[in-house]
Amino acid sequence: LPSPEAILGAFEQARDEGCDSAVFVGISSGLSATCDTARLVASHVEGIRTAVVDTLSIGVAAGMVVMAVAEMLEEGLAFEQTIAAAERLVERTRKAGATNVCVGIGVSTPEQGATIGKYADGVIVGSALVHSVLDDPTFGKLATVASGLADGIHGARR
Repeated sequence: LPSPEAILGAFEQARDEGCDSAVFVGISSGLSATCDTARLVASHVEGIRTAVVDTLSIGVAAGMVVMAVAEMLEEGLAFEQTIAAAERLVERTRKAGATNVCVGIGVSTPEQGATIGKYADGVIVGSALVHSVLDDPTFGKLATVASGLADGIHGARR
């Protein structure tokens, strides 16, 4: 699995080569902390928009998500369009037999959580929570951030 330094190096290389955005697609967060690590690293990279996609799987299924994201980018879809395509990936994943599909693509605001909460069964918000602790190691911001995200996500389902 890639180290934080390797992930940072990949994001910085993409930026230095003139890319304005980069997408990290990782194996299931239920099996590895790689996506959480990538979100944390991505939040500290300047000069490039980043997104982290948790495939919630390993093996062939994870590879299919990587291929789908690569195809979209190769087809010239804008970063926002590529990330928005997560909704279509969720739909296809459900059609393929998944009972619950969670999406986490750099969710850091209640509004972003609400957008994803409208179509996914769950919203992965790990990096936002980690950021709140990094910003305030006394955990003073954690409850406020968690509450705001929860309100946004739950509001999307009403």
